[in-house]
Amino acid sequence: MARDGRSDDVMARSRESFLAGGPAVAGVRSEILSSWSRCQSLGLIPSLGTTYLGEPDLDTELVHAAEPVLDELAVAISGTWSTVILTDAEGVILRCLAGEPEMTRYLDTAGGGAPGFSFHESLGGTTSIGLALAERRASRVYGHEHFADAWTVQACVAEPVHEPLSGRLIGVVDLATQLSEFTLTLETMAAKAVRAIERRLLEQKTDRERSLLRAYMQTARRVQETGFTDGRPVVVGAPAEDLLTGADRLILEEKTARLIASGRRAAIEVPVSGGRVATLMARPVADVCEGVAVEVIVPAHRAPVSAERTPASPLTVPRTDALETAGLPGARRDPPTGVPAPTTASSTEASERPLHRWLLAVGEPGVGRLALAARRRLELLRESSRRIGTTLDVVRTAEELAEVVVENFADVVTVDLYPAVLRGDEPSAAGALLMQRAAVAGAEGLPFCGVDEQIGFAPTTLHAQCLASGSPAMEADLQASRCWATQDPVRAWKILDRGVHSLITVPLSARGVPLGVAGFYRSRRSAPFEDDDVSLAAELVAFASLCIDNARRYTREHATALALQRSLLPQDLPEQNVLEVAYRYLPAHTGVSGDWFDVIPLSGARIALVVGDVVGHGLHAAATMGRLRTAVDNFASFELTPDELLTRLDDLVARMAREESSTDAFIGARTWPPATDWNHLVAAAS
Repeated sequence: MARDGRSDDVMARSRESFLAGGPAVAGVRSEILSSWSRCQSLGLIPSLGTTYLGEPDLDTELVHAAEPVLDELAVAISGTWSTVILTDAEGVILRCLAGEPEMTRYLDTAGGGAPGFSFHESLGGTTSIGLALAERRASRVYGHEHFADAWTVQACVAEPVHEPLSGRLIGVVDLATQLSEFTLTLETMAAKAVRAIERRLLEQKTDRERSLLRAYMQTARRVQETGFTDGRPVVVGAPAEDLLTGADRLILEEKTARLIASGRRAAIEVPVSGGRVATLMARPVADVCEGVAVEVIVPAHRAPVSAERTPASPLTVPRTDALETAGLPGARRDPPTGVPAPTTASSTEASERPLHRWLLAVGEPGVGRLALAARRRLELLRESSRRIGTTLDVVRTAEELAEVVVENFADVVTVDLYPAVLRGDEPSAAGALLMQRAAVAGAEGLPFCGVDEQIGFAPTTLHAQCLASGSPAMEADLQASRCWATQDPVRAWKILDRGVHSLITVPLSARGVPLGVAGFYRSRRSAPFEDDDVSLAAELVAFASLCIDNARRYTREHATALALQRSLLPQDLPEQNVLEVAYRYLPAHTGVSGDWFDVIPLSGARIALVVGDVVGHGLHAAATMGRLRTAVDNFASFELTPDELLTRLDDLVARMAREESSTDAFIGARTWPPATDWNHLVAAAS
């Protein structure tokens, strides 16, 4: 059944009206209109194409599971103007197969159909793939519902692929054809292909993962069969998407991971949106494997539930056909007898709101702890990339490293840098172990050295050892370490007495230049460092080292440019009796610029006062300023009139711009004010 061409004509007019800033014509689906609005807010234009993001990783479980399924689809669409595309969870193409070679050429012309191009909504506008990722469900986009002009001749259907154990969205299968050739058969083909891919993904799982899934299924049935009432109606298996925001789900997932990692029976309350409180209940299960099951109970929305609302679906579990193929029991599709149906909730009486209950996860405590630790490490690395290096100040960058780490990884953090690094220079070998404390965090009430104190590390200390080897070093038990205390035995004893028990030291270096050393300490409120913590500390310090080195280079260049600029400015005013001259020079705070002034005695009791500005900052601007100041001085010695002098100066700037056409400073310097402005300035000063 092809889509009515007249309907697409209406959609074309609606799209044109929307893009022109007018109202959309009635009949535009809400999800399409929302997608158009998002695209417009991002500044996307209809003529855009897909964006190439680099070669994707094709050695993944998803690609291996999908390959034979996609090959079968390619045979099915052979000879037609159709395509089948597999993307990852970010909309990046992993495989693209076309029914006709001409279709491949069309994709290349339209903006990319090869692996590495992205159909994410934020890059390619409204497409079935982008909509499926945004809506997290099967999506269709016809003709002029597409945001980009290149795809308005196509009709597409995209089906998300979910990881069968976690339910996480990991990819999208998209089938597309000419608008006039679209039939519902493509939707059926896409749905069957996704189910086949998910079955193959499940078959790749280990026995341990299968046992976890069986435990999930058995626990899910028990959740349906057991009751939980306090006089309020209960809806078993209501989907979380109908009750929780994205932020709510992230919070509940984090709390669930903690409960699984604990391995104990527990119940906690978690505030969620709408002023409600969700309850997470964890209990051990041992029917199939040793694990922990976590259920969630969430009150209905604050707003009253309509009596005509469709009854809640049964407990959401992995696809039944995928489970049956793998030899695992499927979930029942009908709710168990005795489960109360959804009822109308009063907006004024909270006791009448139904409670929604479903199984959230089943996991092994050991695996849960590892997953939780891995998640925390990734979050810390992401947070550090966002918060470290926000300025080009060496000390502030060191402080940012200490602040980020002390909140998430260590109880006390110290950052010690070579004094030369603080000045923007490279450290010399003479003071290899003499450093200056640039930052310390978390040391309140502890006798650590303060900021700006000079520190000379003894050769036997852990700091000195890691500096000598160029590799991180760890001491899990400082009480048992004799070398660490040799630096300052009295101070070391006081630190240990306050509960500090383990240490990791990591050298700071970037581009082969040593910068300093960072120390991470843990006290009695935290567990001792482990081997995995050393690699995490090294990654954090490696990123911070690059930021510190960038700041050091900027400091050096800034100091050099400032010294050059000041050396090129007049050191003393020339002796003359024509005018009484006073000056004050204040450089810009954002960097060294090309501003200058000059006082030039001329014949006939005349004086030339010159003020100039070169666009840009840094060494280039200062050097250009020096050349122009010298040129003005020389031109003035020829007794030229102001207009002649400025004409020659303008010719000089044009020649400099041609010689350095690739340098932004010289290109900017070409944009001098009109000669009449300079005439006015010089004439007024003569």
